[in-house]
Amino acid sequence: MANLEQRKVNQLRLVNTVLAAMGYGLYDMMGDSAKGLAAQFGESTLKTMENEMGLELKGESVATWAAEIGRLYVDEFAAGKTFNVKSGENTVYVEVTGCMFLEATKALQAANVPLFLCPVRAVCAAALNRLEIKARLGEIKCDGEKCSTTFELF
Repeated sequence: MANLEQRKVNQLRLVNTVLAAMGYGLYDMMGDSAKGLAAQFGESTLKTMENEMGLELKGESVATWAAEIGRLYVDEFAAGKTFNVKSGENTVYVEVTGCMFLEATKALQAANVPLFLCPVRAVCAAALNRLEIKARLGEIKCDGEKCSTTFELF
């Protein structure tokens, strides 16, 4: 029988396998329309962060609430090791290291499936949408243990 540490590794592997399989299947079945599903799970996660973890969007700068989403992602969900936000006048750059979904992301990327299931991007996009901030979502880039994305605000 697996010890606690082995169980955690196996659990994470299972989550990544299921997520990658869902991504493959949805994209195979729906094509680019599958990308629209990210809005639903982004909004659901955002509601959890607001209702159960105290996230507040209104009255805060994009960089401030993005950093708080990152803190919750790392400290409360234990879904990543670090979360960094850099913002310019019209851009927000988000970088995550040690994301628990990294293996699923790499598998989808290797199969040329758009990375529409990224939870970080989905939650930030939901927050932008909720605040009626128009933004273009940049691509997700994964390199080693690090993933990043950019939001261009206009």
